[in-house]
Amino acid sequence: MENKKMKHKYLLKGDISGIQKFIFDVQNKGAAKSLKAKSFLIEKIGSIACKKVLEKLESADAKGIKFYEGGGSFYIWFDAENDSVANKIIDKIRVDFHEALKYENFYIIFSFVEAKDFGETWINLRDQSIKDKLQIFISYPTAFIPYSPDDEDMEYLDFAKNYLSSKETGANNDSDIYKAITNEMVKHNYFFISLFGKKQVSDATDFEKIITNKLPFWKDYKEKESYEKYRLTYQYDYPDNFILKDNNLIDFDAFGDFAARRTGTNKIGVAKLDVDNLGQLFGNIKNEEKGRKLSEAFNKFFKESIYTIFNEETFEWSKSNEDKDVFKANIYPVFSGGDDCFIIGAWDAVLPFIKRIQEEFHKEQNRWRDEFPEKEKDITLSAGIVMIDPTCPVKLFAEMAEDALSKAKKNGKNKIVFFDLVFTWEDYAVLLNTSAELAEYMQQNDINRAYLNKITKSARGFNALNNNDGVNFDKIYKLRYYISKNDETLDYIADLLFDPYYEAMKNRLLNQDKADVNLAIYPSIARITELLTKSKLAYE
Repeated sequence: MENKKMKHKYLLKGDISGIQKFIFDVQNKGAAKSLKAKSFLIEKIGSIACKKVLEKLESADAKGIKFYEGGGSFYIWFDAENDSVANKIIDKIRVDFHEALKYENFYIIFSFVEAKDFGETWINLRDQSIKDKLQIFISYPTAFIPYSPDDEDMEYLDFAKNYLSSKETGANNDSDIYKAITNEMVKHNYFFISLFGKKQVSDATDFEKIITNKLPFWKDYKEKESYEKYRLTYQYDYPDNFILKDNNLIDFDAFGDFAARRTGTNKIGVAKLDVDNLGQLFGNIKNEEKGRKLSEAFNKFFKESIYTIFNEETFEWSKSNEDKDVFKANIYPVFSGGDDCFIIGAWDAVLPFIKRIQEEFHKEQNRWRDEFPEKEKDITLSAGIVMIDPTCPVKLFAEMAEDALSKAKKNGKNKIVFFDLVFTWEDYAVLLNTSAELAEYMQQNDINRAYLNKITKSARGFNALNNNDGVNFDKIYKLRYYISKNDETLDYIADLLFDPYYEAMKNRLLNQDKADVNLAIYPSIARITELLTKSKLAYE
């Protein structure tokens, strides 16, 4: 009896490339609908592609086992007799997927390496994936030959447009299709995607208690009735949506108005978060099962834990306000899964929402590290937040958020960039808490907002003292006097700002070390407080 040849084990990565460009290439008009449909489509394409690859591996006698799938990527273990056979199998898969996705603005990059210990395999696969991104169409040279859709393609495209138009979804041209998809998802609670001639149907039960398809609806906004009257009064400013049906999406213009109603500042916030040092993290794990569990833990956090914050929690900037606002009426999760997320919403909701995500992530990573004792350091997040006008072009604010995140990564990671300034997460928490306390105190005591300029200028004094050798307590107390002028009302503010700085300077004297204070926090506190204390928008 002939012995079967020993097979080699390989790890395959399928990675949807061009995701950000695809998702954020939308017109501002109706962007809230288009963004969710596109991000949702990417996630489902990844899921279907993973299943299809497993089928193709099976038909090629290369047994495949899914290791992980989520966030637009998937990993599969498979067997092959040697590298040459593995290359032929994967090249055929590449060609099939290029054909299937040739009319889309994204594509799937396939990379694979032979398995060694898990950490080495992961690092090798990461390096190979980088190389493959530079030669995407090497196995599909016809990608560069001009073509037009064949009859079968045209039949499918015409069907999609005619179906959506006949359903009175408003999909009369290409730019409307993604808005129509979201309309159908909301209306019917299900949809299907077709790839390789196969349909995958998804319904509401597939997405219970996860953030994937969650959206902000008018039914969840507590002041919907009065705000609807406001939009009717100014309907020329809202030509497409001044009738607010319960199950309609809240749009970006409304997010700005919600913030203006609470704070006086009509802005929206845009944030992107990402896990730090992911390649290095998995590269240090030697056990395949532990790697799988950690991958699943990340995906569960970004889908389920963030959903819990979105769906159940509230936020407030004033302790005297007993009627808190819910995140789910003020936050639009564009995508969240794998190891990152992208959030849009009312600016005064986005800031505390990002803080809560980091707090929960820190708790979770402590638990994960108990399961991975070889991981000595914390698993951390970096983030970038920008504040913009609701009319800012989608492409532009996506690039701004990406740049802010990149700056956080370049400045040591485990950081957040806000106002184009780099903060630790501890500084960020102090920034939000102090600003809220200061704004409430100023409003309760009728302190003129011009006083905030003094706080901004005081940062220069703090900075000068911080750069000196030693500690000059005489000058420190003169700086305190500058803030309060011995006014009893202002003494509270001086204590609020001055005490943390004073303690840090004391520690510096005792420990012969630099003060552990980020002085950018002072002008930033003044800036947020200014945004919180403007004249508020009245709906009636």
